[in-house]
Amino acid sequence: MSYEDFTDYIHNQGGSAVVSIGDKNDGDLFTLRRQIELSLGDFIEEYSERNRNVSMNLYHSGPQAVALNRHYDKYDVLVLQIEGEKEWEIASECDNQTYSNITMKVGDLLYIPHGVYHA
Repeated sequence: MSYEDFTDYIHNQGGSAVVSIGDKNDGDLFTLRRQIELSLGDFIEEYSERNRNVSMNLYHSGPQAVALNRHYDKYDVLVLQIEGEKEWEIASECDNQTYSNITMKVGDLLYIPHGVYHA
């Protein structure tokens, strides 16, 4: 796919792209992921036996795109909005039936506990 086709897919066709930052030392994003992991290491170890590692995904979505439908994760999620705005639906931790809408703007950080439905 050419860059022009990718740009059209994201901006005009409502598409999304997801990039996973893996365990290979492949540049600045790996370094950032590793720094977060080291910074949170003691906290993660004390807080959670489920997940001692940090994973990092980048999502790039067009204005009307939905990257993922409503779902929950088996791990806690931190979301950092680095460009544009995104509307989120976050379920109540109490019942996962009542949803709040949140608008993320550049620089906003959102914490979603494991098991909480969101989109």
